[in-house]
Amino acid sequence: MIDSELTGLGPPPDYLPAEAKEIWNLVVRECGQRLKEIDRFTLERYVTAVVIARNSAQAILQNKVSNRKGGLTLAKAITLWRSSAEESRRAEEQLGLSPQARARLARFLPKTTSNEVLKYLKLSGKS
Repeated sequence: MIDSELTGLGPPPDYLPAEAKEIWNLVVRECGQRLKEIDRFTLERYVTAVVIARNSAQAILQNKVSNRKGGLTLAKAITLWRSSAEESRRAEEQLGLSPQARARLARFLPKTTSNEVLKYLKLSGKS
């Protein structure tokens, strides 16, 4: 179980399906300390979009689309997949989950070298 006090995000919303809650918990476990309460809605968007994209892709790949009026047609499934994949990519970027976003964020982290770390340890008497 994820310590919601540690992350400030709390548990996933009740309305999310089990698969989305699993993704939520994975993101919180991996990145929770970076994410704040203000990121909660973006995380909801992300996990929802991922589940919709997966379900759409599965329907397309397993031929679970129909040509009947009112059913999930191939064109609708592809449109749904594309839009949800794009939404998940946008939310992923906003949350700093993509490799490119992490690289951009890393520019703002203090740069330390192993020599600086060794120097600190020697000055503080920890070595």
